[in-house]
Amino acid sequence: MKFGCCGNMLVQTGVGDFTAPVIKQLGYDYIELPLAPMAQLDEQDFRAVEQNLKESEIQCEVCNILFPPQIRLFSSETSDKQIGEYLKHAFSRAQRLGVQYVVFGSGPSRTVPEGLGRIDAWDRLVAITRYIGTVSMRYNITILIEPLRHQECNIINSVREGLKLAKSVKHPNIKLLVDFFHLRHQQEDPSVILETEDYIKHVHIANTFDRVFPKQLEEDSYQSFIEALKKINYDARISVEAYTNDFEKDALDSLNFLKSYFRW
Repeated sequence: MKFGCCGNMLVQTGVGDFTAPVIKQLGYDYIELPLAPMAQLDEQDFRAVEQNLKESEIQCEVCNILFPPQIRLFSSETSDKQIGEYLKHAFSRAQRLGVQYVVFGSGPSRTVPEGLGRIDAWDRLVAITRYIGTVSMRYNITILIEPLRHQECNIINSVREGLKLAKSVKHPNIKLLVDFFHLRHQQEDPSVILETEDYIKHVHIANTFDRVFPKQLEEDSYQSFIEALKKINYDARISVEAYTNDFEKDALDSLNFLKSYFRW
């Protein structure tokens, strides 16, 4: 099992790459950074991100935030050409960093507007997700559907819905992410993980209360989540996606927690 930390959750501005040296020093295996903000950097600033990661000797193996909020996937004002051009640019930058997985959460982009029927929205989402998978394959990047709590998006809110989307898309580059924080907020039973077969390729975790770093087993309902992952022999990656007022201490405590309970 590899353990990572989402750098973008630790900063108020920027992409969070300057947290890389500390994340490496604390003992994490990789850093997770936001793709959309990195895609919007000018070339000089993006090269600075590349250099920072190189000097920190830690790789960005996973990116979150596939789309910026201004790209609305269900809007008639967003053309397929615009989406395609953005994806090629974003994935080319991800490839330069050695990214293997990109998370497709992007709540604002994925939100279905009023007036669009659910069937039409579903068909559109299946089609666009399949297209994303086709483009990402050219860059050797796998896309991870992320179910989001209903406060952040109005479609694909549960793991079961995310799995249904992945199966409907029927593309080898489309897989699934399970986020403990969103799963708990949706009051979804962790046993749903047992239904996901080989689709789960990544996990996010944070304490459900205030979305802070997880530190102790008894502070939240982690046990059933751990047991479900263990039953499917999940051994890929887990990223802490959380806020903190004491980064180094909380990140170290969280890493120790992960190593204690998420290795089997």
